[in-house]
Amino acid sequence: ILIALTRSVRSEFDDVLDGVVYGAALGAGFSAAETLVYAAGGTAGLEAGTIVALLVSGLNHAFYGAVLGAILGAARRFGDVRLEWLTAVYGVLTAALLHAIHDALPSILSRLLDRPDAAVGTVTRLLADGINVLGLITLAVAVAFAWRREGRVVRDELREEVANGIVPSEDYEALPSPGLRLRRQYAILRSGGGIGRVRVLRRLYATEGELAFHKWRLAARRRHRPDPARTELLRGEIVRLRLVMADTDR
Repeated sequence: ILIALTRSVRSEFDDVLDGVVYGAALGAGFSAAETLVYAAGGTAGLEAGTIVALLVSGLNHAFYGAVLGAILGAARRFGDVRLEWLTAVYGVLTAALLHAIHDALPSILSRLLDRPDAAVGTVTRLLADGINVLGLITLAVAVAFAWRREGRVVRDELREEVANGIVPSEDYEALPSPGLRLRRQYAILRSGGGIGRVRVLRRLYATEGELAFHKWRLAARRRHRPDPARTELLRGEIVRLRLVMADTDR
């Protein structure tokens, strides 16, 4: 499903961060469906450890999906269809290997140590879950770096728009910072601007960000390039939204 999704939304699927988001969401959805199947048969007969494992499995499957998604996102840079499909196979095998290690490690270690008792079982289970914890930490670091890269894209691509008067300088400063955007929206609410004006501002931010990545895709992609005419459409929408903001100020 993840491979089909990323192939069908190629215009919006750009990099590792997109892959992590799509993959984690699909993995969590799979886990929710799996838990529902278990719960449908009744939970009275399940041991406490099984119920805890069901809850933890949401993170596990989100991690496996995010790993596959991250690899698919990295393959977008290749520009070669055959290499992308080969990388997709590699991504599936990597996620499957991580899943297999998680499931099999407790049993393997217990047999190697010849200690299949509760204590060793607990320790080996913690080791298996540690694989996923370390993986989630790694993915968090990757997402943090991807966010920083996206901030650079916004600053680089919108610098020209600020010079031409399309994007206001205050928006240019706020776009790479979620905190600044939230503070500006909160200030509007405190000043009595209303939720409608906040929605217009959010739409303005989204359009400005879309313009930045549209220009970046035009410059970076060798295949599946977006329509260059959309650049002027996005600029016109930004100007229109700024006029709406100015009207609500009055």
